Amino acid sequence: MRGGRGPRAGGARARARGRAAAARAGAARGGGVLVVGGGGPRGGLGAAVAAARAALGPAAPVVAVSVGGGAGPGPGPGSGPRRVTMRGGGSGVWHCDGTAEEAVVAAVDPTAGLCARLGAPPALCLVGVAREPALGPDAAGSGAVHAARAAAVAGVPAVAACVPSRAPGAPLGPAETALAEVLRAAAGVLAEPGGGAPPPARNSPRAHFPFPALGRWSALGTAQLPVDAALAASLQGEPAGEGFAAADCWSLGGGVDAGGGAPPTAGELRGAVRQAFREGDAFLTVSVPPAWDGRARGRPFASTRPGVLWRQEPVSAAAGPPGGVPGGGAGAGAEAGSRDLFGRSLPRQTLGDAQPRGEGAAFVPQLATAALLRAGAGAGAGEGGNGGAPEGPWGAEGGAPAPGEAFEFDLGEGTLLHDASPRGDADAVLAGRAAVTLAQTWPPGHAFALLDAALAEALREGPGGMPDWLL
Repeated sequence: MRGGRGPRAGGARARARGRAAAARAGAARGGGVLVVGGGGPRGGLGAAVAAARAALGPAAPVVAVSVGGGAGPGPGPGSGPRRVTMRGGGSGVWHCDGTAEEAVVAAVDPTAGLCARLGAPPALCLVGVAREPALGPDAAGSGAVHAARAAAVAGVPAVAACVPSRAPGAPLGPAETALAEVLRAAAGVLAEPGGGAPPPARNSPRAHFPFPALGRWSALGTAQLPVDAALAASLQGEPAGEGFAAADCWSLGGGVDAGGGAPPTAGELRGAVRQAFREGDAFLTVSVPPAWDGRARGRPFASTRPGVLWRQEPVSAAAGPPGGVPGGGAGAGAEAGSRDLFGRSLPRQTLGDAQPRGEGAAFVPQLATAALLRAGAGAGAGEGGNGGAPEGPWGAEGGAPAPGEAFEFDLGEGTLLHDASPRGDADAVLAGRAAVTLAQTWPPGHAFALLDAALAEALREGPGGMPDWLL
């Protein structure tokens, strides 16, 4: 038995030496690419790996992690302690039993993560290619976007790639081609000034100070984000916290200059966007329509912002109160369509349509207008402390349930509505273009969050519609 353990131990030592040598070689030629996705080598993960190799060259170190649930949403950081397992499989792919977000967290951690243990510190994290919508507000529920943001929070530049369709057979080839072009441009932003392969993420582990100032909310109270004298005085008087060394971080401990200087130029703002991407304070989402063809269009890409989408009537009442009539939801709107004086018949457009078409058009009620009219008709119709509006079905007690009362609701997709918005990601995809959107890693107002002026500058396009700051 002792003799049987020897060869395995020796093999482990040999693998460790091999990884150490690979780490030294990787450091010499730059950082690697962590690719996380579902579908294995023949699915979205394979398309993403192919795009990464096409963009960075076949010698670029790639750590590929397959997640069983694809790149879809699932429990993420903050949901409590949990364990995920990475197992080696065929085709050089690691298999993770967690979600894409959990796989990213477990891989990018600079002290004990998978990439650190393999000696392959990532220069970039790529999540996808996921067959899921990440346009407009749908990005908030996208598993690929959540996972890419997790990498960015760890200080690793990140890209989330999606085909905005849940159809299992939605083609991935166009997304692979478009993604390779975006990654090629991103690699140029991440490379050292002298050129060469992108180095390992320069902000992982994250540096806590000094805070970046150009084009960020940390510049609150300066010429970039001016405030009045009263607010400036209150900001200057904010305590930095007991025992905090103010000299270590001027953004927290120093004074706030309410004036002076000049707002940054367009070129300086583009530089601020590049810095934010390098440091993981912003990341990219790339949404490629299934029928995208970069050769057929003079402007195959679009530099975009979140488009205007929302779902109307996603709820249907499956059961109502005793003696009541089930209502609300899509069924009620459709039933009322014939007597709705304010609704509209809207054309239908799918990802395969170049233009909206009348076939499949649907009547969409104007719910906000109807609610406004009902409120106007009810003004002054009641008495009491509820502003004159009629009391609800439960009287003055509001929504208190009667004993045993129950309602059932069917939650569905509803009617997906789209309003035109200049440079909206949904507008670009419906026009057959690949939407490249700069997403914020941090909530609005966070010290590292980009200012609106920087986000607006990120919309400036270069050749082919690619974001100018990437070129």
